[in-house]
This record gives sequence, structure tokens and C-alpha cells, in this order.
Amino acid sequence: MAFPELLRQCLAPKERGAAEGRLLELRATEPAQFAVGCAQALQDAQLPAEVRQMAAWLLRGALPLTGAAAAVPLQAALLQALESPALCRAAALCCAKMPWPQLVPQLLQLGQRGFGKEALKAMALLAEEGAASSSSAASMAEAALKALQAPDLATRLAAVEALTALLPKAAGSEQAVLAAALGAAKASELRLEALRLLEVCARECYDVISGSDLQQLAEVAAGCASGSELVASQALEVWEALAAKELEMAQRSRGLLGQAAPLLLPLLQQGLQRKPEDPGWQERSTLQDSARACLMATAKVLGDAVLQPILAFASTAMGSEDMWQRRAALLAFGAVQDGPSAPTLQPLVQMALPRLLEALTAPSVEASSAFWALGRLLELHPAAVPDDAQARIFEVAVLRLTEPCLAEQLCYCLDGVVDQQAAVLEPRLFGTVAESLLKGAQVADPHSRAHLALFGCLNELLARAAEDCLPQMELVLEEVMRRADVELSRGPVSRSLLSCLRVVLQRVSERSKRCGPALGALLDRSLRLDPTEEEALRAIGSLAALGDAQAVVALWPFLLSALRVDLPDPCLAAISAVTDVAKALGECFAPLGASAVEALAAVAKAGGRLGLRATQGLSAIFEVLGRHTPHLPELLALLQSLAGPKLEEFERSQGAVHESQELLEVVLLAHEALLCQGDSAALAGSAGFALRLLPAMRTAKARRGALKLLRHLAQEAPLELRAFLAQGAARSCATELVMMGAASPNSALREAANTVRALL
Repeated sequence: MAFPELLRQCLAPKERGAAEGRLLELRATEPAQFAVGCAQALQDAQLPAEVRQMAAWLLRGALPLTGAAAAVPLQAALLQALESPALCRAAALCCAKMPWPQLVPQLLQLGQRGFGKEALKAMALLAEEGAASSSSAASMAEAALKALQAPDLATRLAAVEALTALLPKAAGSEQAVLAAALGAAKASELRLEALRLLEVCARECYDVISGSDLQQLAEVAAGCASGSELVASQALEVWEALAAKELEMAQRSRGLLGQAAPLLLPLLQQGLQRKPEDPGWQERSTLQDSARACLMATAKVLGDAVLQPILAFASTAMGSEDMWQRRAALLAFGAVQDGPSAPTLQPLVQMALPRLLEALTAPSVEASSAFWALGRLLELHPAAVPDDAQARIFEVAVLRLTEPCLAEQLCYCLDGVVDQQAAVLEPRLFGTVAESLLKGAQVADPHSRAHLALFGCLNELLARAAEDCLPQMELVLEEVMRRADVELSRGPVSRSLLSCLRVVLQRVSERSKRCGPALGALLDRSLRLDPTEEEALRAIGSLAALGDAQAVVALWPFLLSALRVDLPDPCLAAISAVTDVAKALGECFAPLGASAVEALAAVAKAGGRLGLRATQGLSAIFEVLGRHTPHLPELLALLQSLAGPKLEEFERSQGAVHESQELLEVVLLAHEALLCQGDSAALAGSAGFALRLLPAMRTAKARRGALKLLRHLAQEAPLELRAFLAQGAARSCATELVMMGAASPNSALREAANTVRALL
């Protein structure tokens, strides 16, 4: 069947399933042919616009291609599509995944032919996807600066957005971009986008910012203060970025924020005081959030110097009859808790505490800021909030948990109390709080920050509560599973609910094995709706802890299908679940071992964060299956190929702490598991490589594994170990490990140390 016809069928409900299946098969078996088919559909003006758009999105998913066979037709199709308003965005996204050297000049030529907006969007996406080199980014930034002079607004906006994406890579363009951004921020039609560019400039152009630039920036911010809430908020975020930059560069700070403090602090006070524009305000104000975040960063930079003007403002505002003024005072007080010295803050906190507690019962506008300020105190200065004050917070919080507009800040404060009190919480009170949190979550929007905060607080409570609260936790489990079942009748289960399900299962797994079949059915329904839902994938590991191997086997295909490097977050969740399943099932994991090893090995080859986690997953399987691990010789060769180049770098650096430290430690732990449990014939030649890894071990877990490895070799391969210990550096490393083991409270480690000491 012709490729365009398959695309047409994807838009017909009755034919969609078969057509999508055929397209997926073609993409998997003939990726170059699939990409060329998409490109031809893009160029076919006879096809409906929605079919050509689908071709562009499918092409993006197929890129990048290996080899250059399809490069020329794809380039031609995409550059043509950039000229179509209906296709330009999808085409630009495709261009960002095609880092061909000739693409940048062609984009620049496209701009000269009157398609500047589309070309600029493609340039921005190239930068965002990491496909632009430093030299090409500088060339594109130069073109974007010229485009700021274009007569039409759309092109000028696209130019500002392109500069925002390009600046971090466009070395040498900082001065010109900063000047252009300050100029653009004075034009009302470009102001919001220019302020976003200035936020990037605060980080990337720090070394070229002058006093006159600061003055202009302050004037821009002052001009924005009376504008829309979104613009005023963005103006303050520029200053927040500058504060964060100076924190990052404290060793060479030029004190720019201190110089600007007399101009900046009044702006922040105005931002905190301003009422939201949205009359339906419920949870937060964008401008107040920005002012608060900027003040928090500024307080870290200025320290004690921020207190006098801010506390004077807070004292006056707190006495106002206007609840918005009192809210501003509470936000200001909470914002300056990190930065000034503890001796200076302590008496101020003691004086303010009664007023903070009183505000908890005020209307939500004031109460939410009081809960937040107390949450900051509990996080940063917990000793300053005595037990009687914590009891009062607890009492009020439980009563107000069903108010959605308070939930996020209330839960932040309650988390601080839970940190202090959860371990001694009586079962009756635990049940009351858990029930209140669940009721609050029930009335909150499942996709809101409040819903997430309520379940986050419940998770913290579940994780930290004492063992005598386990009966109440079983009731929580029943309620969470009931709610998940209700949500499934309407669509996918919310991530926060699935996260809570995992946490409570970890606490009550030994008491709730009867839930296994119901949980397995729930996860099956959830993953059929969304096979990439990370919390549902992780919950399969929790299901394994219940001992229901049959349910795990039924869900196993979902884990295998998620072990893909092009799905990084679901892949990490699946790796975690596979690891949990292996540890929980033990020897019963053997039937699943071959498929797990093959999938994890494929991810490990990709390297990076995913590769490291996959290697850790393989190590866990080695610990469980030992010499019965499938494909053992191939896995050892893979581990050595992954760690070999990193080990050589470590050895050349003469033992300096290396960025690949974690990978080397994971590979050694994998060798330790295999060498201590494995078949000597299958592991021939691995001992020498494992011994080379010993000096790279830094963490306590890795050093314990290294000592166990030495003990095994002392018993099974003493000649090879003696040859290794004949080297001075190796002997010194082994001596340190023996000293660590001899002082350990663990009898197995002490025994290992004694065994190895005999060879020293």
C-alpha cells in the first residue's frame, strides 16, 4: 500500500489501528525508507494539510538516521516545509535533530528569501536540542541580531526567542546580545520575550555587565512594576537569575546585587504587596511568587544586610488592616530566613512566632503565607519552633487540609512537623492525619499542585511513622486502591496516587500479601492506558515484594517494553522495578533473567545516566543469580568494555576523583558478585580486571565490596592476588581496606580483613 494512503488511514477511526501498526513496522524494519516516505508526503501539495503534518511528526520520531543515504531528500523536503505556515513548526523540530554541517547556511539563506520567522524558529530548536556547535551558534546569533531590525513583529519576536536559545553557545556574542536585549525590553510589544532573554543574559553575560547596564535593567524593572502581572514577574526573575549567578560565583563576586540593593528591594516590596490580577485567585500569584523567589536569592547574597529594610517593611505591613499587606509581610519574613546569620535571626524568630501562629487561622490569603513562613522556619531553623508551637501547627493543619487553596503551603509546613514528630506520633493521631490528607486530596484537582502536595505529605508521613501505626497504614492502602480503581474508570490513575500506593506497600508488604492479585490487576489496567507511566512501572517492584510472582510475570512485558533509551524517564523507572523484582523473587527470578539481561545490556551500551543505572541493574541480577546469570561471558565482556576506557583515564590521572567514579564502582561490585558466586571457568580473566578497579573505590559500599572480593581471591586465586599485591600502590590500597574491615562492627568484614591480612 502507498505510504500517503497509510497516512490517510491513520486519520480514519476504523482503519487507524491497522495503518499505525503497518507504519510502526516499516519504521522498525526500513527506517530510511520510512523517512523518505515521510519526506515525500511533506512535499506533496495534493495531500491534505493534516496528512502532511502527520508526516512531519512521524519523521521527527524517526530522526536522526544513521548514514547519509536519505540526507539530501530529507533536507530538501524540510527546507521546503519551513516555508509553509502549517508545517513550519514540525519541520523546525525535525531540523533540530539533523546536525548536518550544510543545514545552518541553508537556514540563513532561507531567512534571506523572506522566511525569516521560520528559519529563526529552526535555529532556536537546533540550539535547544544541542545540535548547534559554538561556531554555528555564533553565526545564527548574528543573523538573529540582524532580524531584530525586521519590520514585522513576528520576525522580531522569533529573533528574540532564537537569541534566548542560542546565547549559551554563541561565544563572543554576549555584549551584542545584552545590548540588544536591553533595547528590546523597552519596546512594549517585545518586552516579555526580551525579559526572558535578559534572564539568560544574567547568567551568560555576567562578565560583561556594566554599571550602566545595571541602571538600564533597574529602569526596565521599574517600568514593568505597574504593567501586567506576567511582565512584572518576569522582570523580577531577571534579578533572581543574577542573584543565583552571584551565589554560584561567590569566590569572584563583583557585588553587583549589593550595589543594586537600594533600587531592587523597593521593587520586591511592591511585588509582594500587589494583588493578583486574576479575580479567581486560589493558590498563588505569579508576581508574588517571583518577588518572593527573588528576595530569597537576594537574602542569600546580602546576608544580614537584607534584614533592616525588609523587616522594617514587614513590621509596618503586618499592622495593616489589609490582608494582602499582611500576606506580603509574612512572605517577606519567610524569604529572609536563609542568608542572614543564625544569631541575628534567632531573637527575631522568637518575637515573630506568636503572630505567625495566630495567622494560621486567618482567611486563606493570609494563612497560606503563614504556613509557608513556618515551613521555612521548620526547614531552616527547626530548633526555633518548640514542641508546643508544632502541636498548634498540627492542630490547625488537620482542620484545614480540605481547603485546596491552602494545600500546597500547608503541606510544606506539615512536612516540617512530620520531620520532627512522625516517629513518635501515636497511631490514633496518625490515623486522623492520614484521613485528613486523603480527604483533602479527594476534593483537590488530580492534576493540581495541591493534589501533589497532599500526597507528598502523606508519603512522608507513611515513610517515617513508627511500626505501631502499621494497622492504620493497611486502612490507607485499602483506601488508595479503592480510589485508584475509581480513577481507572475515568482514565489513567494520577501519578501522585500511584506514588502513594508504592510508599504504603513498602511499609505494609508483609501484612498485605492478600492484595497481590488486586494490585496486579490494577497495574495491568493502568499500564494498558499508559505503558510509560513511571510510578506504575515502579509499582511492579512493590508488587514483587508481596511475593506474587504470577502477577509480576503477567506484567513483565510492560517493563521490557519500557527499557528503551529513547524513553529516559520510563526507562529509569523500569530499571528500578526490574532490580526490585530480581531482589524480591530471588531464585524464582531465573525464568525472567534472560530477557532482563538482554534488555538491560542494550541500555547499558548507550552509556550516560541510563547506561550507569542499567549496569547497576545487571549487578543486582548478578547478586541474585550468580553463575546462573544468562549470557555471563558476554556480560563480563560488556562490563569491561564500558569500564575499560574510564579506568585508563583514572589510572592516567594518578588516582584523582574522576567523573566516572560511580561507573567504576558499579562495575567492581558486579565483578564482586560474580566472582564470589560464579563459575571460575566462565569468569576466567576477570579477576585481573577487577583488581585494577580497586584503587578507584571511594564510597563505603564499594570499599566493602572490594574487601569481599579480595577475600574471595585470597581463597580461590592466591597466586594471582599475591602478584597484584607485589605492586606498591596495590599493597597500600589493600592495607587501607584491611584496616577498614578490621574496625568494622560487621563480623563478615572483620573475617575478610583477617583473611587478606595473611597475604600482606
